[in-house]
Amino acid sequence: MIPVSESRLHWVSFKDEYLPLILHHQKELYSLNFHNMVFDQMFYANISGWYIEGIASQNCYSNLLFTSKQKLVGFYLYQHNLTTTYLMQMFVEKSFRKKGYGQYMLRHFEQKSKELDARSSFLHASKMNQQAVSFYLQNGYVILDEEMDEPDYPRYFMFKNLER
Repeated sequence: MIPVSESRLHWVSFKDEYLPLILHHQKELYSLNFHNMVFDQMFYANISGWYIEGIASQNCYSNLLFTSKQKLVGFYLYQHNLTTTYLMQMFVEKSFRKKGYGQYMLRHFEQKSKELDARSSFLHASKMNQQAVSFYLQNGYVILDEEMDEPDYPRYFMFKNLER
């Protein structure tokens, strides 16, 4: 349950001015999911490309959630393709974790997906991030496949039917 009234939260669609804020959190986000990630200039260029080029030309969308005091709660990025959406990233600021904000953000993402006529959603969750895997399972996602990103650290390809 979110302790702060929803009226004290607001959603903002991605704009280039938010990119530095998003990039600031990428090391933490990826450290939760990969042991051997290299956080070099190429890494940040790839993430920047997802947001700038993806949103401009590849049916990608991003939303950021802020408190009324302009404190970032979290953000997500997803791609829409015909009748599916792929959740590329979802991040909840550490001080807001385990308080219902992640579920609130996931519901927002799923609603936005439905508005684009998506009937299903896909995502990847790293096995090393058991908190994320459990979160998605508890929210109706099922594991379809297991892929290897790093030796001994698979990631799960997960699916949810949004038509229920």
